[in-house]
Amino acid sequence: MRKVSHEVLSCLGHFAHGKLKQHFISVGFAGDVIRISITAVSLVGLSINWGAFQTQQELQLIFACTGFLRWLRVLNSLKGFESTGKPMLPILQAVPATGPFFFVVFCWFAAFVHLYYSFGLGDFWSGTTILYNLGFLAETSDVMLPAGDNAAQWRLLVDFVIMVMSFSMSIILLNVLIGVRAESYNRGAF
Repeated sequence: MRKVSHEVLSCLGHFAHGKLKQHFISVGFAGDVIRISITAVSLVGLSINWGAFQTQQELQLIFACTGFLRWLRVLNSLKGFESTGKPMLPILQAVPATGPFFFVVFCWFAAFVHLYYSFGLGDFWSGTTILYNLGFLAETSDVMLPAGDNAAQWRLLVDFVIMVMSFSMSIILLNVLIGVRAESYNRGAF
């Protein structure tokens, strides 16, 4: 209830300054509305029908999102304390600096997914998960090629694509990520 009253008073303040429309279209306001709404749905739903939250997938998803957003709120609240906030600030400033890097990684990953999917060895989702497990988790398995006559003729090419992807994603790009974050962290620390 305190957060709802805080949002109402915030809206009144923005209205007094003639910036209510700007406040309503801001990302922060949308995030607060979503967070407050799903927290209210979770609290009311849990108090009325606890069993439904244990069996219905939609309610479990709402409850999971509530917990996730509450933990992010705890992290945000820790910034206000000198003992935890001061060491956290450079890390939090380094995270947005990785945005362009992740766009490059996404395009690189999408290129390999397209290449693998074009071989016609399976559906799009299975190819994407295989390459995600390989590229980001460095997890290899024998499921790279499905069984069948069509798969045997692609064996050499698929092995080559997998070697290039694993080398480029896990070694080159992730080391660049470490460098980008370290540089941004150093700029934020001083």
